[in-house]
Amino acid sequence: MDDEVLSTHKDNDRSDLSDSDNRDSEIIANPTPPQPPIVPKPKRKFIAFASLCLFSAFIGGLTTMAAIPYVYPAKTSPIQAATTSSITPVAYTGNQPNFPVAEISKNVGPAVVGVSTFQSSRSSALQEAGSGSGFIIDAKKGYIATNNHVINGAQKITVSLSDGRNLEAKVIGADARTDLAVLQISDVSNLTAVTLGDSSKIEVGEPVVAIGNPGGNEFARSVTTGVISATDRTLDLQGESSFGLLQTDAAINPGNSGGPLVNYQGQVIGINSAKYAQTGFEGMGFSIPISAAMPTLDQLIKSGAAKHPALLVLSLI
Repeated sequence: MDDEVLSTHKDNDRSDLSDSDNRDSEIIANPTPPQPPIVPKPKRKFIAFASLCLFSAFIGGLTTMAAIPYVYPAKTSPIQAATTSSITPVAYTGNQPNFPVAEISKNVGPAVVGVSTFQSSRSSALQEAGSGSGFIIDAKKGYIATNNHVINGAQKITVSLSDGRNLEAKVIGADARTDLAVLQISDVSNLTAVTLGDSSKIEVGEPVVAIGNPGGNEFARSVTTGVISATDRTLDLQGESSFGLLQTDAAINPGNSGGPLVNYQGQVIGINSAKYAQTGFEGMGFSIPISAAMPTLDQLIKSGAAKHPALLVLSLI
């Protein structure tokens, strides 16, 4: 009996151990899944700081957008020069340089001519004595403006046009005091005249183009560029004092005399007349302002001579 009870207890103990082992196996084989970490709720100070950052970024973006038009200006609208002659006005857009030299040369160049003068030699045959430049101011009547010193003393004058024609020209009028002259050619077919500007409005520093024949017709219609260096200059030209000249650093050489000085709108603002040739000086060319020259040129066309105010001479006793 006692043995049976003991056996029963032992069996029960084994049963309890077996059950305990089974429970331990289940715990190890099927562990309880871990709980997700608890994220703390953001504090009110952090929310306020984040809101301030977003607002600052928004204001900064608006400021940048407002400043862009001033840092990167928009392209300008096309500008077209007014004209009253047959020459095509120079127009340029924001995609082109502000100083369209190629367009100026293409439009004004055909109106620039070479002027060759001839005089008798010892053998009585006419020989070329000199050369200069000029430009057509009236395409219908064939009038050409140039300097008096270009044609002074010539017995024969020929004009070389951009299309290759060489035509004989006659002097309509010349004035030594202003160093101006007007020529005329009879064949006026396919001529192009320049557009005249207002030289009284020119400012120092404005870009300009000089077109002419430096060295003769071999270098016809050469283009040089520069700026207006000064206005209202006085220069002694062939014993006569010339007043109110335009000074430019655009290259002006022998043969350029009589050619046009052109502004960035393709308008003639001066007649190239001289350069300061003293040793050690460069880039000092001078032009007669077109606004001052036109009254004299008009007189030369109408009457062949220019009228100048008489000087009042007082005799002191």
